[in-house]
Amino acid sequence: MEKNKTGKYLKYAIGEIVLVVIGILIALSINNWNQEGKAHKFENKLLTELRQTIIYDYSSIERILEGNQVSKISCQTILTHFENKLPYHDSLNQHFWKANWWWQLNLRHTAFENAKSYGLHFIKDDSLRSLLTHVYENNVEYMDDQDGRFALYQYNVVEPYIINLFESTNLHSEMIPLDYDMLRIDQKYRTILKTNIGNRKFFESYVLSNILPELQELDRRLLEEIDSR
Repeated sequence: MEKNKTGKYLKYAIGEIVLVVIGILIALSINNWNQEGKAHKFENKLLTELRQTIIYDYSSIERILEGNQVSKISCQTILTHFENKLPYHDSLNQHFWKANWWWQLNLRHTAFENAKSYGLHFIKDDSLRSLLTHVYENNVEYMDDQDGRFALYQYNVVEPYIINLFESTNLHSEMIPLDYDMLRIDQKYRTILKTNIGNRKFFESYVLSNILPELQELDRRLLEEIDSR
């Protein structure tokens, strides 16, 4: 009898151990599911933020291209007046001002930095990760370099020269020439205007040929990544 009881107790103990182990495994599985669910939601949030950033950058690009177009038109308007020896008119004051406009492109990369700090491995497509990095690292670095070059040219060449040609070089108001007839035959000022046009054309070409198509492709690929989850 004692032997039978011992056998029963042993079976009971083994059964209890098995139940405990099963319970632990179930608890671990539930915890993993919960963690995976939280990670999934956070990753979708990061992807959504990236798409929202791209939409914002679209609208920024549109405004920037429009602003630089205004600057090109003002430069050309002044040059046309000079070349055709047209008389001074105070409407030119706005063009003298706008000719110096420079609209800088700053891609918003906060969402990308957030995703990168989390780890871009959560994006399944290797080529998508590469494109994302190219757009928000390489392009940002390139545009920052171009803006730095322009700033040096503007502050070291343009402004020190034109300050002697106008009553004011305040870039937030009209600019009135001190002597329009002398300004009209000033070859260095004409060169500045032509350089402004060339710089803005180069900027426009780079944005339209590189940044904008890459943003469009990135937006499409991100949407596919979100839909596949």
